[in-house]
Amino acid sequence: MLLVWNVALTAALLGQADQRSDNSGITVVNHTINGYTTDVTGILRDVRPSLVTVLITEDEFKDAFSGAVYEVRDDGCYILTTASLLRENAVCSILFDSGAELSGEVVGRDLLTDIALIRTHPDFEVKPVNAGDARYVQAGEYGVLAGSRSPESQSGPVSFGIISLPAQTLRRTYDTDDEWILSVFHTDAVMNHELAGGVLLNLSGDMIGMVSGTLSNAVSGMTCAVSCEEIALVTGEMLQDGAVTRGYLGITGRNVRDLEVYQKSSMNISLDQTAGVLVTYVEPGSPAAHAGLAVGDILLGVNEETVNDLTELRRFLYAANPGDYAALQIRRQAETETLEAVLR
Repeated sequence: MLLVWNVALTAALLGQADQRSDNSGITVVNHTINGYTTDVTGILRDVRPSLVTVLITEDEFKDAFSGAVYEVRDDGCYILTTASLLRENAVCSILFDSGAELSGEVVGRDLLTDIALIRTHPDFEVKPVNAGDARYVQAGEYGVLAGSRSPESQSGPVSFGIISLPAQTLRRTYDTDDEWILSVFHTDAVMNHELAGGVLLNLSGDMIGMVSGTLSNAVSGMTCAVSCEEIALVTGEMLQDGAVTRGYLGITGRNVRDLEVYQKSSMNISLDQTAGVLVTYVEPGSPAAHAGLAVGDILLGVNEETVNDLTELRRFLYAANPGDYAALQIRRQAETETLEAVLR
């Protein structure tokens, strides 16, 4: 049976062969297989209706970059895109993959996370992108960057690469007191201008990040995407209040539950402990530094509320405001302490 199968396959390939002669008279046979598909092919086909092009105009300046249908509500369709390319006073419109173009209204724009929301009002069916869960992404997974079709070429940019673990990146604006440590993914997938505002997808076709228009320049050779965890927190505030406020603490950390046995052993952390955030970096001059928080401390709670992981810590910070008081319950060298911080 195997021999019969090999003969049949060889015959099929030869049937698709393209024969030509070179200058020496030797016949060259090029075997080609058409219609080959991969997981990425199906992912792109499914996500394409959810991708849009954001067109902006300001005086004589024009630009086009990507966005995605993020949510559809009774009051309109909300487009997720990069805030850094969305000029404050520009007129914007949304070009859907169907070819329909509608005017857009900027609902919120947060430069610290590079997240913006635009509202438009289609009278046709639109498909929001499927949101994934950043907590389940592992180092070494493959990721797909997908952008909208170019109005000129009709080519939708696509890139493919390996995802690193979720990272935490310090961001500052021109105001030195305006800073934030946000959750991003790094990937070696190549990015171009049209991909900014596009989506980072896992191989299940779920969006796990948004391609940043500015963060990708911060890490040489790597493309950065704001994690879907950060996106959910920011867009939730935008949709509720029209603006984003949060309290800045100034630490990066790792979930204790994600530590390997050898890591816990080296830091004298009980193997049974799964709750808390291990502090891995304290920004000099930050509220955390002024409170006395140090690398190696385990943050267990804030204001009597348990902090099981980074997600819960971020939720607290987004619910807080600059100037708010925070009582930090920590474990340091097997001793429990409470430190007092004033968020910035």
